[in-house]
Amino acid sequence: MFVVKLDEKIGPYLKTKILQKYRSVRQFCIAYLELANREADDSDEIRKLCNRFSQILKGNKSIQTYDLPYVSQLLDTSCEDILSCGETKVPLNFRRTNYNIAFSNNESDWAEYLSREDCIAAYADEFGKTVLDYAIEFKNYKFIKYLIKNGYITLVQENPNWHNFPNFGAETSIKERPYEHKTLQNEFYENKLLRSQILSLAIANNDTKALETFKAKLFPPQLDANAFRPDFKFSEYFDEAFLKDVASSQDKVFDYFLSEYTTKTTNRDKNEITWLYPFIGELAGACIATKNKNRALKVLDIMSKHNNAAFEKLHKGFLAAAKKAKDDHYSRSYQDALEMVARDYHIDEEKNFACLYLYFMRDFEPVMSHIVWVNTSSRDTEIQAKIDEVNKIYNKILELPNLIIKNN
Repeated sequence: MFVVKLDEKIGPYLKTKILQKYRSVRQFCIAYLELANREADDSDEIRKLCNRFSQILKGNKSIQTYDLPYVSQLLDTSCEDILSCGETKVPLNFRRTNYNIAFSNNESDWAEYLSREDCIAAYADEFGKTVLDYAIEFKNYKFIKYLIKNGYITLVQENPNWHNFPNFGAETSIKERPYEHKTLQNEFYENKLLRSQILSLAIANNDTKALETFKAKLFPPQLDANAFRPDFKFSEYFDEAFLKDVASSQDKVFDYFLSEYTTKTTNRDKNEITWLYPFIGELAGACIATKNKNRALKVLDIMSKHNNAAFEKLHKGFLAAAKKAKDDHYSRSYQDALEMVARDYHIDEEKNFACLYLYFMRDFEPVMSHIVWVNTSSRDTEIQAKIDEVNKIYNKILELPNLIIKNN
């Protein structure tokens, strides 16, 4: 038994499914007419069907029972999937496919499929989806844990040469046929959100050990940190669905994402960098959006404390560098020294990292810090005051050279 969702839920869900496979709703409607042996080249027929589906996809009208067989076949999904908005998944047939194996809870089915001589488990199907894609879609965490336990997939290599491996060296041992594409290994290399999709299932299962083992707070750019190139591209790893899962997770999981952690730079001196979860600002926004005031305030307090510590560290380092530049005769005056140091104070492109590295001072250790901000607002005055506090100190860090030079 499954629950049929309301029209206003089914419509947007169905639209998402259509646009995943067709370039437009119009192209889908043409395919519908062709499948139904109706005039697919009749512009009036196309227009009428497009208008009808427009109302369905907006949630203004119900999808009709006579539509379901055609829509199900065109989208390669079940009627149950459509009417339940993805909450109920039912295999379409009994042949062994990535789809129904990932749906299965039978360990013998998995073992048989993964050991097939045609190596089908290593490849994406005709819809471009691997067995792991479907396991994530069906939230089949038991199957994913089976793949990990038996060495079929590895999310984090042991002691790899990190900067030469995307996604922590994630790989698969599932045997491949020669000269075939697209494989699960390709998926690990190309899909930067694959880890977060798997980790969402770990969150749903309250598996904090998996979060720690697979470095859920860490992203590959952090492991290639270097005082010479303080530039971090986190935006391509952003997963909104994952942030929502974290925001609604159990306390132990939620607190895991709020704690600071450190990495070391790849340059010779191995300088230490203290981080918060790179998307903690977005996490605060997710808590605000779901009206979880206590969690929102908790995140904002941690962000404020982190930024204040960063400001103090950078401010102290800046003044110390200027004094040394003056004492060691790198400049004629203290004001000249301040301006000289200011030229080597850098903020990365995404404005989430500040670095003071004076290449001409060999014995002066680089000063670096992750900085955070919140790109949202709240009608709650207490929350908004905390947001303003976080962003005020963040902006002071961005403008630190100007502030110091102006006050001296």
